[in-house]
Amino acid sequence: MNPAPEDDFLTRREKALKRYDHEIQWYERLKRNQRRAYQFMQFCIIVFSGLTPLLILIDGFPKPLQALPAALAGMLTAIAATFRVRDNWTRFAYTLEMLKSEKFKFETRSTKDYGVNVDNQKALEKFVSRMEELIINEVTDWRQTTTKKDEKVE
Repeated sequence: MNPAPEDDFLTRREKALKRYDHEIQWYERLKRNQRRAYQFMQFCIIVFSGLTPLLILIDGFPKPLQALPAALAGMLTAIAATFRVRDNWTRFAYTLEMLKSEKFKFETRSTKDYGVNVDNQKALEKFVSRMEELIINEVTDWRQTTTKKDEKVE
């Protein structure tokens, strides 16, 4: 006995929603980690930059230790720039919000592409297509950014 077409649709719908729930969680985790890394690095850069002049003012403080905060601030600045932590944070945040928005529109059937007058199969096809497009666009942006960074190094 073959499953009814509606059963096949429901199975595919659940599979798609499960996949994109996983993607949304993944982007949420990446966004949060990049945000925390960026904010921590910026905090440390500010603190280390402010410590240097204070340590210079302290009589008898060892010279190498006076320079240490400035060196750390410089290294953190270079690390943040090299790994583009802020850019990653904003790119992941943008992609995450786009994925959540598209999922909401699909689940509520509240737009022209997913409206109540649209066939379930067509709506699901459009949803999967749009979600995959958003993910591929983020990967393409990442690739272009990485390629540009590598070209500058050479």
